[in-house]
Amino acid sequence: MLTSTPHPALSPAATTSAPGWVGLLRGAALVLALGAVLNQLAGRFLGPSLVVLAVLCVTGAILAGRRPRTAAVLLGVTALLNVTLHGWVFGLLLEGPGAGLVVAVSVLDLVCSLLIITAAVAVLSPRTGRRPESRTPRLLGLAGVVAVVLATAMTFSLYATRSSDVAVDGEPVLVSTGLRVDPQSLTVSADGASATVVFQNDDLLYPRSIDIDALDLHVVVPPRTGQRIELPVGQHEFYDFVTMSEATSGTITVLP
Repeated sequence: MLTSTPHPALSPAATTSAPGWVGLLRGAALVLALGAVLNQLAGRFLGPSLVVLAVLCVTGAILAGRRPRTAAVLLGVTALLNVTLHGWVFGLLLEGPGAGLVVAVSVLDLVCSLLIITAAVAVLSPRTGRRPESRTPRLLGLAGVVAVVLATAMTFSLYATRSSDVAVDGEPVLVSTGLRVDPQSLTVSADGASATVVFQNDDLLYPRSIDIDALDLHVVVPPRTGQRIELPVGQHEFYDFVTMSEATSGTITVLP
């Protein structure tokens, strides 16, 4: 009696989503959720979009065990939206590469999102289940870890050697304590056609920014540093794109 042995690549176990890709999908989702929580704890703010991101990532990681394709759809869409909605924030933060913790977390966020999208596509691909298990998921995961480690080493090296502007006697200063700016209304006299103001970030872990859209001025200030800015005569409304709250917004008036 002749018996046939199914080819490994076509066996029932192989026709399901490859465990390596599912593992990468689940692991990246959990790390992304952790990064979203860490981001808010470090910055001492509650970001609704980050809360939703963390909840969706944890939900998808739980689903990945029994419903990998459903988890792939959920996490893939979540990661894609995360990159789309928060991509501009990554760009602005990376303009201040010495910001320390937030740059490391932002790179972690971006790397995990890209790994999730890649793994989701692989899990949903009908070809993946018909192929022998690949080392690619492990290699991609290792590459992601290396990228985050290098980015962390770079940003903290720059943070350790950062420069800071210190206000001289009588120079106006805006101080951000992390949750509010003091004063919120500042009036200064111009020296010629402009005036200088020192924006000082007293937060221990998180960068803050001073943004004046009318002047196309966007300055990221690392933790425990100051940045001198020059403003023309006029009234300028500023805000902090990191916190986006009324307590960190205000007006600077430069008198002629």
